[in-house]
Amino acid sequence: MKINVPDLCAFLFALTPVLEIYMTSLPIITLGEIVLGFIFILLYRCRDKNHLCCEKELIIFLRYIVGITVLATFINREVLHAFPVKGLSSTVVYMLLLLVFGKKIPVKKLLEYYEKLAFVFSIFLIIQYIFHSFTNIWLPGILPWLETTLKEPGANFNARLIYQNRATSVFLEPAHFAQYTALPFIIALFRERKSLIDKIHVVVFVLALCLSLSGNAVVMLGIGIGGYMLYIFSTKRGALKGTFFMCLLLTVISILYFKSKTFVELIGRANEISGNESAMSGYLRVIRGYVVYNEFDLFSKIFGVGCGNYLDYAIAHAYGALVSKGSRNISYINGFQSYLTSTGLIGACMYLNILRTAFVKRPAVIKCVTGAFLGLSLISGFSGGPLWLIFLTVMLGVPYEEQEEQTGREKNDSRGSATVPAANAG
Repeated sequence: MKINVPDLCAFLFALTPVLEIYMTSLPIITLGEIVLGFIFILLYRCRDKNHLCCEKELIIFLRYIVGITVLATFINREVLHAFPVKGLSSTVVYMLLLLVFGKKIPVKKLLEYYEKLAFVFSIFLIIQYIFHSFTNIWLPGILPWLETTLKEPGANFNARLIYQNRATSVFLEPAHFAQYTALPFIIALFRERKSLIDKIHVVVFVLALCLSLSGNAVVMLGIGIGGYMLYIFSTKRGALKGTFFMCLLLTVISILYFKSKTFVELIGRANEISGNESAMSGYLRVIRGYVVYNEFDLFSKIFGVGCGNYLDYAIAHAYGALVSKGSRNISYINGFQSYLTSTGLIGACMYLNILRTAFVKRPAVIKCVTGAFLGLSLISGFSGGPLWLIFLTVMLGVPYEEQEEQTGREKNDSRGSATVPAANAG
């Protein structure tokens, strides 16, 4: 039997965010990263499947990252402990992988496998939640014989499940499940002429995201459903369909709000952003990075402190802001803040410009996926890794057949616009 290498790579690629939670015998490399390297080797000589949007902009941004990291490290060498080899190399590797995967991974096959995997993981989370409701026991979803990124065997994590109050499916945290499920949820929601299976997928994704009790899930549901509502209203006969959908949605939300304690807890997690409650997770994820960045000097605000230099620089120049509401996870910043602090305003604008290209002349579903990507970047550490790579591959890797259709439409439009003046002149 002949193996279709790109399709095999697409399946493995969809699985890498799950494999990312397991460590290998190498101290700083995860199983997911090993699989990414294996995919890269398999794909390297395969022909391109897609046209990669903004390839030139990605290369320029990569060069800027390397240049400003070297320069900023030299300027701030007195407060830095060492050259940021790990931070810089990780960023460079994932950018290079994006340049290859974005052109060679079959996007349609990737989404097909990804949606099926996410559906299975969502069903498992729902079973976990129901089983716990009756037995007060969480079904383990972590492989017990592998070491996790928490620096402990999976068996130890499973043993501590008794102390958890939220389902995690096959991930270490509910937020990781919500991030993984966001993309297939949006793809299934926007699919034209949904089959019964498609509708079941949407319902299961929504239910699993709600039961995860993750703040990330709240944001992803809001972006996905909000984007779909805008899309419905923009289509023919969309006003009636959109009004019906909105009334149905408001009815369901009202019932859940008054009848479901779980749903109220899910919505209530938004209060954590202020940092004035007992739970500080929202503040640490969303706000603190900007407070620290505001204490940077002018050069660092504009150009950045370089990849991997954030913590050393923040301790030296913005320690008060860093610990103003506690010293928990002082190295943490969210995905957008990672680029803002490491590459400054210039680099952040370059990064946003790359995301902007995913909106230009792309389908509504890709626009919504891009909104979800930006949303995750603003509330979680979404600046690299397999899932970050999958999102950008889907957003920027335009299948050639879609690119040809778009080019054909542009030619027809240009011909039509050119004939109008000629007709008027005659």
